Amino acid sequence: MASTADPLLVPEHLPYTCEPDICYKEDGGRKKHHLDMFVPVIAATSTSAGEAPSAPPPRPLMVFFHGGGWQRGDRRFFHGLYGNIGASFAARGYPTAVVSYRLSRSPLLAVFLGYGALAAIIAGLVVAIGAGDVEFLPVWLPLWATGVVIRLCVLPWGQDQVQHPGHVADCAAAVAFLQRNAARFGADPARIVLSGHSAGGHLATMLVLEPSHLRAAGADPAAIKAVVGLSGVYSHRFPSAVVTRGFRALYVRPAFGDDPGLWEEMFPIAHAHKWARKDGAAGAGGDGGGAPAATAAAAGGGG
Repeated sequence: MASTADPLLVPEHLPYTCEPDICYKEDGGRKKHHLDMFVPVIAATSTSAGEAPSAPPPRPLMVFFHGGGWQRGDRRFFHGLYGNIGASFAARGYPTAVVSYRLSRSPLLAVFLGYGALAAIIAGLVVAIGAGDVEFLPVWLPLWATGVVIRLCVLPWGQDQVQHPGHVADCAAAVAFLQRNAARFGADPARIVLSGHSAGGHLATMLVLEPSHLRAAGADPAAIKAVVGLSGVYSHRFPSAVVTRGFRALYVRPAFGDDPGLWEEMFPIAHAHKWARKDGAAGAGGDGGGAPAATAAAAGGGG
């Protein structure tokens, strides 16, 4: 347990500021290449009487990636829930970035629209039959056909429509931007914690276990000191064969392509062996890069 003298321990809530809509990658003003930055306001201190106050030392940086099955959502998803994470860490003294990234096509939208139309058709039929208006039934046939077509089509959610490694490349670019601009936010570029929820947990963990993504973006993998996945998606396999088939159809294929032979390397579980020694301790991977000494990953299979 940290002592009360620990400079990283902030027992009381601090004021903080939020700088929204920071562009971390220039790409024609694309909104997904933005992040919201939550920065604690830490007063300058002096070590002895008569000395001018000195600026507070740089703080460890938290970087958080949102969930949404790689297909939907952004840093302000769930009515600001993810922003609350940034605010909570900033109030404890840790500069925190909540990051958006480009998304894949979403067949879920087709499912919702298709079944929504079907539900409306059934409701209309019930009303028509109950009212004895049998002649009204043919009016619903075109609507039923429309619902079927929408159900079978794969409609995009947003305009990005990227696939792996597009999502993880964006996240790596955000980390590289934050390392270059750490002083601007009072953060230490050599002490970074990555975190994410659901699909964001997958992306955060992939950056650590496959550090080539960070290096390609110009970031230093050795600066990542820990990763925390919240209900992260670490594999495309589930104990239930039915759940596995459904998950692959609705989430994996749109985000990772149609070749099942390539999926394995796109999930963190396939890379974990690079960092595990026989004694169970974390070790350096074959390509270098410095895996975090501590990795906390809450198992789950969200989207």
